[in-house]
Amino acid sequence: MIVFVVAIAAFSILCSLRTAQADACFATTALNFTSEQGGLWVNGNRLRIKGASWFGFETSINAPHGLWSKSYTFFLDFLADNGFNAIRLPFHLALAINDATPGSIDYSANSDLQGLTSLQVMDKIIQAAADRGILIMLDLHSFTADSYASDGLWYNSNNPESTVISGWTKMLQRYQNQWNVFAADLKNEPYSATWGTGSDTDWAKGAARIANAIASSVSSRFLIFVEGTANSPSCSDACFYGEDLVGVASNPVVINNPWKLVYSPHVYGPNVYGQSYFSASNFPSNMAAIWEAHWGYIPASTGQAVVVGEWGGPYSGSDATWMDALAAYLKSKDMTDQFFWCLNPDSGDTGGLLADDWSTPVTAKLSLLAGLVSAPTAFSVNSAGQVCVSGATAASPTPAAASPSSSPKAVAVSPSSSPKVTSSPSSSPKVASSPTSSPKAAATVTPTPAASAAASPSASPASGTTTTDSFAFNAGSSAWWMSVTIPGSTAVQIDCGNGQGYVDMVPGWTSYMWTFTSTNGQPCKSSLQFIVNNGSAQTVTAPY
Repeated sequence: MIVFVVAIAAFSILCSLRTAQADACFATTALNFTSEQGGLWVNGNRLRIKGASWFGFETSINAPHGLWSKSYTFFLDFLADNGFNAIRLPFHLALAINDATPGSIDYSANSDLQGLTSLQVMDKIIQAAADRGILIMLDLHSFTADSYASDGLWYNSNNPESTVISGWTKMLQRYQNQWNVFAADLKNEPYSATWGTGSDTDWAKGAARIANAIASSVSSRFLIFVEGTANSPSCSDACFYGEDLVGVASNPVVINNPWKLVYSPHVYGPNVYGQSYFSASNFPSNMAAIWEAHWGYIPASTGQAVVVGEWGGPYSGSDATWMDALAAYLKSKDMTDQFFWCLNPDSGDTGGLLADDWSTPVTAKLSLLAGLVSAPTAFSVNSAGQVCVSGATAASPTPAAASPSSSPKAVAVSPSSSPKVTSSPSSSPKVASSPTSSPKAAATVTPTPAASAAASPSASPASGTTTTDSFAFNAGSSAWWMSVTIPGSTAVQIDCGNGQGYVDMVPGWTSYMWTFTSTNGQPCKSSLQFIVNNGSAQTVTAPY
């Protein structure tokens, strides 16, 4: 008898039960953050990130915004009190290479910052974040102050790739022993880059070179976040800047330490750019299939985590509808790790978690995020100087999942040599300038909305494990994506009842695992038919 283990968005497929774990404490040098089995982990425990961006170090004041109004500890306490355990901290390359003098700081509220340079201010903020159990991801947002809207590649004529690597080396050497600096977002929104082309603008190759340089010249301990492009390969439905990760399917990023790689799309709603799918008759039920095609398929395809690096907007009207739909989709995929854009209220097209007075919480957004990440991993430092982790979940004692070094299954071709450029990119999309560091949309293609869905993808997932006849299901999502583990299988076809007929399932990231994604905008039915090893069709019932 062939036993099926069907998991809908299950990243715990082969180690099916995860149990709550009491605090586990580690020496700061023993902390190990990894990206494997489709999620984030810390020392073998599932890591749940509830993050927000706090911008300013990438602007002309060379300091986080808001310090003219409140103390930096006020903002850190606000984040900690609302359950945030991570901050994405943008900076510009020139600051990393040559320190600067910060501006727009009220020193009566921030007396301990008096006389400090910009990077010394960053030191203070990062250490204060550590004291509150908050992780830090550094984000190379631009080459120079306030230039984010013109940085379409990860290099330009004034800043070749070698300079970018030098800047990252200096920043990460500075924080090599700071336990809570856990990740590097290699380049914000490289919208002019290509993916998988083998050219000088191939971001998949460039990101790999930078990641490998960081690992060899500084440390391999940092998670490496790689954002998408804007329209390479072409998005069938228009992508936002940084969202296009379609190319990962055929050309994944290949680095020397693949268990450190995280894919990080940026996703926005109507207030940032009015993509046509926002006005489709089936909005927002059309969105799940679009997100799935752009980046949602990646954990099943590669075994590596996807963390949404930016999303946000005003919580009203169609933007609120969009945010609710994205939150539901992320929950349905067990893919809730994310960094919200942003803490700052002065992001022109999104607003922030605080109102314009830099003091009043925007409760609707906080409630949305509390529902999305209900149990973020908590960090603290004990009297022995160890970092204690709580609220995480541990794998079962005898997991059968592949070791980190075996994911993803990709040909380890050495990245091409660093690109040589003679001028700044000239093909950057023309976008309206914004007074803040808010994101821009890629509007270079005309989107085609997904077909009307028969059921909303945002339905609440079933939880736990149920058994129907002789088939054990681990239910964790809606019917838009699934994986199935069938011992002894060499080929599997599925007819999930959504009108696509029998489709070849794609090998997953562990032995005998197969994955399927709905590609016609229709969800699967609960009655599924499988053909295994060209045998007879077998029918099972999924618990969603």
